[in-house]
Amino acid sequence: MDKDSLVLFDELGAGTDPQEGAALAMAILDAVGETGAYSVATTHYPELKVYGYNRADTINASMEFDIDSLRPTYKFLMGIPGRSNALEIAKRLGLSDTIINSASALTSEDSQELNDMIADLVARRNAVLTQQVELTQKVVENRQLKNDYEAKLEAIDKQRAKTVEDAKKEANHIVADARRKTDKIIGDLHKMARDGATIKENKLMDAKGALNAMHEEPSPTNNRILRKAKKAKQVPLSVGDTVLVREYGQQGTIVRQLKDNKFEVQMGILKMVLAGEEIEKQDKAPTNEPKPRQNKRRKTSHVNTNKATNRAEAAAKLDLRGIRYEPAMAELDRFIDQALLNNLSSVEIIHGKGTGAIRKGVQEYLRSHRQIESFKFTGPDQGATYVQFN
Repeated sequence: MDKDSLVLFDELGAGTDPQEGAALAMAILDAVGETGAYSVATTHYPELKVYGYNRADTINASMEFDIDSLRPTYKFLMGIPGRSNALEIAKRLGLSDTIINSASALTSEDSQELNDMIADLVARRNAVLTQQVELTQKVVENRQLKNDYEAKLEAIDKQRAKTVEDAKKEANHIVADARRKTDKIIGDLHKMARDGATIKENKLMDAKGALNAMHEEPSPTNNRILRKAKKAKQVPLSVGDTVLVREYGQQGTIVRQLKDNKFEVQMGILKMVLAGEEIEKQDKAPTNEPKPRQNKRRKTSHVNTNKATNRAEAAAKLDLRGIRYEPAMAELDRFIDQALLNNLSSVEIIHGKGTGAIRKGVQEYLRSHRQIESFKFTGPDQGATYVQFN
């Protein structure tokens, strides 16, 4: 025999005194184990059952027997030794209770405890198997729930992506349409200015308001659509504040506070009285706006385009240094529109050196503007861009 051998024993140690037979069986199993061979032994000796339990390299096993039907189930029970069912079977076969009770009293205490232990192990095993079946069922149900939730989340993600894509398409369509209208308004005013026509200041304001109405800022405080969807609390206003006149989309300065929450606002050369809800305080004063003058209010005033051009020539330079990206882009848009309305042929935009984010944003804006013929970056040393209009 060697480690590759398998030795089978049937009722090892039987046919002699049970005590000596059990001792002989254990000695034989020890001898076989020392060779490294595998062995399988059947037995009814309780001593061998204890032997299998106490040895680390030995394990008990048994074939299940259904005591209710007196039939074997042919189920192999690993780790559980078989128990003697002689008394139960004899009772089921009709042997008198007197004999059964007498035999039970004559059974050794150790043998009875062993049988009770085996019965308890079998009961525990059956309970564990029942729990295992229940846990397996729950695992299957949870896996199905997980798959269902993942499918729902995937559907939600797809719907959200589709909604975002549809919104982008609609926004692009709105922007394209607004840009066409913007170009037409600016082009018409630019043409009128080139032809030497006299334009009323309030007409310029109406045109500028139409332009700003088509340009929705990404920031919630400047975006008209978001303002209508959610009204912000009114910030207290005072003289000197820079405000946005919502009707015209134009910035101005409060020069006088009147009664009943009304204010006198200067926009360019115009002064008008507006209610507090018609204006909105701005964080930063507009660049290149003329200082308010204490002249009397005029409902309409005629401005010669040559004078307007002379005023704008002094402000043909926009300095965006130190301004954050979004406010800088909004200021650039106002500056370019005003330059076109003032019939300027070219302007200079100073964006500085820095990280280049403002410069990149300026050039992307200029590249998409139809009224701009060309623009040129002066180089990193100067940090400016020259713009030539059509």
